[in-house]
Amino acid sequence: MTGQAFTADEVAEFYDELEKVLSAWLGESIHYGYWPDGPDEDFTAAQDRLTHLVAAELAPAPGSAVLDVGCGTGRPAELIARARGCAITGISLSAQQIEVAAARDLPLLRFERADAVDLPFADESFDGAVAVESLLHMPDLPAALAEVHRVLRPGARFAVADFVERLPADRAPDGLPLTPPPPLDDLVGLLRAAGFGVERVQDISDATRPTYDVMLAAIDARRATLDAIPNRRIADQVQHAIPALAAHAREHTGYAVLTTTRGDRVA
Repeated sequence: MTGQAFTADEVAEFYDELEKVLSAWLGESIHYGYWPDGPDEDFTAAQDRLTHLVAAELAPAPGSAVLDVGCGTGRPAELIARARGCAITGISLSAQQIEVAAARDLPLLRFERADAVDLPFADESFDGAVAVESLLHMPDLPAALAEVHRVLRPGARFAVADFVERLPADRAPDGLPLTPPPPLDDLVGLLRAAGFGVERVQDISDATRPTYDVMLAAIDARRATLDAIPNRRIADQVQHAIPALAAHAREHTGYAVLTTTRGDRVA
């Protein structure tokens, strides 16, 4: 599957300019919803269910230190910290997202702008890590996984929720800072090569699929808010590329949650 890779600066620009719009349209979590028992009308509740599914796989102990790789506006980190009593450090390339996340009033949370391929933390700093829909934004995924491995303590869990290729495609939709997702087997291989033992893989594609209808309805209902985006290229991406991406994803993209454990790097 071919596609256009985006630089870290382009990813940061995209989310800096879209944070307010995406939050208004898709809720604070800015990630997919999870409907294990069939669709309902509450998208925020469905997003929170996905966050809690990831938290259950991570199973952090109270007082443990967790890294959120690609924290968005901080709602998933806050939900996990409140439910589990762990301290979470969230990182994002988007200064706008970090500003919103940092306003959350919870001592267990800390947020900073950082690049996943060059984490500003010492070796073996964290007891666990999560990455919710952030790996596909990494121009150099092996380097990012190597950095997560470096900052985790031996035996620490790394829970991943992300898109995977379900059916091959000749090309991906243009215009969005997303690297085409790998097939599930390839993602498992990348995690293992980075030194993670893959303990559990859950294909939840069907349970996340109602997100596409929510996304398209939100764009259609709120087209006027596109005028608030000063960068017209970004506005055009939302209006044209996101619907194209949703149509493409319905056919070609799945969704998986992977539970891994930090082991030794493969030589």
